[in-house]
Formats: sequence, structure tokens, C-alpha cells
Amino acid sequence: MSNLGLIIYLLSRALPRINNDEASKFWVSVGDFSKRIPLEKIDKILNKFLEKILRRTRVGILKVDNLVSSYLGKVKEGNKEDKDDQPTLFDRK
Repeated sequence: MSNLGLIIYLLSRALPRINNDEASKFWVSVGDFSKRIPLEKIDKILNKFLEKILRRTRVGILKVDNLVSSYLGKVKEGNKEDKDDQPTLFDRK
């Protein structure tokens, strides 16, 4: 149902770009139906929803960034404490 609603929404947004001469009876009837749909309210709701999703995604990315930064800090501290008796990956036996 949501896909059908999205298709009707997209068609109603595109209808003003189509001339009445070019439109068939089907498109005109869809145009009449779309006039009853409150597109401004739907646009506002979709914009608010998109903004919330983008903000939550940004917060999630920032949390992951903080985790990676803290892990890199731990690895960096571990590298500072090099001991000569510990073998490394590049030591040959």
C-alpha cells in the first residue's frame, strides 16, 4: 500500500508538468483524484521524517567515529610501549 501511495504521490507531483492536450483520460482522472490529496501536509510530514532519520543517522555515525577514535588511541598507546624482547611481524628467525 505504501508503494502505491508513493506512486500516486509522484504522479501527482509530475502532473502539473504535463499539458492537458498530452494527457489521456486516465491521467486526467488521476489528476482529479490527486487534487483531493493534501500534498502540502504530506510534504511537511515527509520532510520532518527525513530530517529525523538523517539526524539519527548522523548521531549513529558520530558514535561509531568515537568508538573508532578510542580504539585507535588504545592501539597507539600500545605501540608506544614497544619492548625489544617482543617479536614483531617482520622479525626473521
